[in-house]
Amino acid sequence: RNLRSEDDCSTSDYEGSSSDDDESMSELNVINGCRSFRSLCQIVSGQHLDGSTAKIVWGRLLKVVDAKEEDVSNLTPERILSIVEDGDTEEVLRAFAGLSTAKCDSLTAIATSFRDGVLCDE
Repeated sequence: RNLRSEDDCSTSDYEGSSSDDDESMSELNVINGCRSFRSLCQIVSGQHLDGSTAKIVWGRLLKVVDAKEEDVSNLTPERILSIVEDGDTEEVLRAFAGLSTAKCDSLTAIATSFRDGVLCDE
């Protein structure tokens, strides 16, 4: 399914977002297209967390894939799936990044869907 559309993709739909989070999401969307893989990862990682905690978890997830806030290009479906396939979900995604089991499962499903072409940015 193509995730780029002419729908309103404002970041105000992001639960619990603050103006700083809105700015970060907006920049992510401009660089990578509305509702891209990276945007979905950021949304999932920050669900049900206050803004500052969501930002910390997002930063840890980026660190896990050797990405930075200013360059998220290493955050790819393949990179997430390689962590899962190496059996490092518990140690790397859960313990280090601070993601719940449900969030790890969601990121894995999103990554699989992008890898398999079920979802795409084009």
